[in-house]
Amino acid sequence: FAISGHAPADGVTDVGVTSRPRIQLSTAVDPGSVTAASFYASAGGAVLPGTVLVSSDACTAWLYVTGAMPGNSKVEITLEGDLIRSTDDRVLDADGDGTPGGTLRFGFTTVSTVALSGTTLAGRVLDVGPDLLALTPDDVAPGDDGVLGTDDDVFLLPVAGVPVYLMGREQDVVMTDADGPFNFEAVPAGDIKLVIDGPSVTGATTFPQVILDVPLERAAANDLGNIHMPRMALDSSTLWCSRAISPSPTAGISRCATVSRSTEPP
Repeated sequence: FAISGHAPADGVTDVGVTSRPRIQLSTAVDPGSVTAASFYASAGGAVLPGTVLVSSDACTAWLYVTGAMPGNSKVEITLEGDLIRSTDDRVLDADGDGTPGGTLRFGFTTVSTVALSGTTLAGRVLDVGPDLLALTPDDVAPGDDGVLGTDDDVFLLPVAGVPVYLMGREQDVVMTDADGPFNFEAVPAGDIKLVIDGPSVTGATTFPQVILDVPLERAAANDLGNIHMPRMALDSSTLWCSRAISPSPTAGISRCATVSRSTEPP
């Protein structure tokens, strides 16, 4: 019973403060043995409070640090093998020495959460329309050139009044305007999680809260282009983007928020 992988990798830098450290196990783990006492993060000599989520197949565990990890800091992850057992009651060989037990430690440095002048972030939030498919006639029409799929396309269903913010910087909220765009005049560089708070939108259509993984380039105008929001039932919860969305250097390129009904983070 051993560790088959972990993320982030040891020694990496510019890790997002809302990243979820992850371990992968060779055999299904007893979820009750992977707790904040056996899998935890520390920074500056202090343990960071958090909780652990185990995947449905019990072979992956994520550490959710409460709130966010400190920015521009060295963070150490500790896994106490003596406390972790498989579903068939074997003790985890955490340090990989071939003997059950032991401790695994790996570390990384988090990105600064300080907003940087000259580093901006923009995008536009759009409704996919009644057919639930983006870029179809119910949500987009050709512009003056009469050709669909060009820069002058007319998007028929912008989502206005939706709060948008970065995890770890929840105090800096911007709202989409009547045509759906949002803009942050200063943001941190590195990997961030962008939250589009769909449930806050009032009206007949209900949207989920969508969380996108976005890498931001320093001293650049980071433009996500068009983000198409799925429509959801009233009882739907937060949906995680199933793939990272990279900023687009080209205006007019649409990017769909591909989401799934999963409680497990990407």
